This record gives sequence, structure tokens and C-alpha cells, in this order.
Amino acid sequence: MQKPLLLILAVLLVSGSTAFAMDPAVEKTVKAMDQKAQEGQIAEVLEEARARVTRADTAVNRYLLGRAYGMNQQFEKAREQFERVLEMDMRSPLAYHGLGAYYLVKGETDEAERNLRKAIELDETFTRAHIELGKLFLAKQDLLQARRQFLKVLSFEPDNNDVRALLAFQYLREQPVAEGLRGQED
Repeated sequence: MQKPLLLILAVLLVSGSTAFAMDPAVEKTVKAMDQKAQEGQIAEVLEEARARVTRADTAVNRYLLGRAYGMNQQFEKAREQFERVLEMDMRSPLAYHGLGAYYLVKGETDEAERNLRKAIELDETFTRAHIELGKLFLAKQDLLQARRQFLKVLSFEPDNNDVRALLAFQYLREQPVAEGLRGQED
């Protein structure tokens, strides 16, 4: 797999829309972090995450700090935080999701897949892990496995437009462009 594609996938893993099966207060915090990052306030996101850990050194706050490091492209520090989360809570799907992002950046797709699968094993409804695993399969050209992940999300989130778009993209990759244009000549 090409390095630029890996980086794009990794950025999508660490940022973007969130649909975690998590406490609503944590989900709200993650969305706020993502919004600030999209507005270019990445340094502020990191500062706020560090302050959260200083106030309360919890697995959730360590996870948020790992996400903030990832947003700042400090991937080794992100990995360290996700590993700390696992020391605090070995059953944290968020930590495994974060590690999946880290290994994807490193180009270690097998390890990324293993961690994303572990996140799903711990929380079958972990939407973001299914989506990212599907994207990883798309990058590996394993369209059947990608489709399975996306359809799984739609089984418990039927109105997820991000997944619908990914399924459409995946379908287009399966169909030769010339075949789609056949018969449409003027």
C-alpha cells in the first residue's frame, strides 16, 4: 500500500466524525475536539487534553490526550497514551481503536487490523471501528470485507450517511468505469 494513502486513512481514523458507543459526555467532548481541530485550533486541543489528564488521570482522559497527540501528528506520544489506557482498562475499545490508527500511520496494516478487530470484539456497536476497518479493507482492495463492515454499521445505524457514501464508493470501485458509460454515447 502506498504511504500517502496510509496517511490519509490514519488522519481519518484520528479525526473526523465520531460515532462511538461511549458515554454521551465523552462523545460530546470528542466532537468538540474534532470541531476545534477542523477550525485549526489543534494546539489548543492538545493543551486542553493535557489539562484534563492533570485534573483527573482517567482512562477516558488519557484516550482524549492520545487523540489530541494524533491530531498534532505526534503519533508516538499518541501510542503511549493509548497503551496507558490499556494499563488502566484492558477492555477499552477506544484504546484499541487509537492503537489501530497508530499502526495504520506506521504502515503496519496487519497490526492496525488486529487492534480495530479487538475494539469491535469489545463493543460490537463501535461504529467508528467498523468504518475504519472497512476503509482499511478498501485500501487493501478487499472489497467484500469492506462491504461487510459497512453493512454491519447500517444494521444498527441505518441512517448513517457516511457509511452509505462509503458503500457507494466501494460499489464504484467494483464496477469498471467503461461498463458504466456503455450505451450513454450521444
